Amino acid sequence: MMIEVPAAWDASKVDLVEIAVSSGLKGMARRGEIGLPELRAAAWVRATIEAAEAGGVKAIDYGRVKVDTSLMGGGEPTAMVVSAIRLVERVRAQVGEAAFRIVRAVCFEGRSVTEVAIGWPTAKVSDAGVDTNTRKYVGRMLREALASIDEAFCGTLDPARSGVKVRGKVSPRRGGA
Repeated sequence: MMIEVPAAWDASKVDLVEIAVSSGLKGMARRGEIGLPELRAAAWVRATIEAAEAGGVKAIDYGRVKVDTSLMGGGEPTAMVVSAIRLVERVRAQVGEAAFRIVRAVCFEGRSVTEVAIGWPTAKVSDAGVDTNTRKYVGRMLREALASIDEAFCGTLDPARSGVKVRGKVSPRRGGA
């Protein structure tokens, strides 16, 4: 699924970002669990984290933003990387550490809600999988965090571009969490 989102490096520009099918976001959108604002936020988060990690080096600690600290030109990191790192830190502060871990795992790493729920500290995992309550809790935290991110970071788009352009079918969002 391809959607247009504000560019992490310049809000006056638009990036075309693909949301990976493996992330589960496409299925959540088709089931009406998330709507276009949450998809826009998910794509924006993915693009912003990619920009913050410019240089291709990923840390093992996914809860912390790491970048390739090799310096370009005048000995300073690029303005795009610095700006994106600050944005990621603002997102983390906006939604909280636990919700940020979920958003990062699903939107950036491409993990499913069930995969994240299995690793959740309170999860009860059996041969049948993770307990329903934990899976629902993680899904609700994801939806609420994405809605918050969209409102705080993506909702100020130019009215002519405020609608997210989606290639593929998305159900309208059902109410409630």
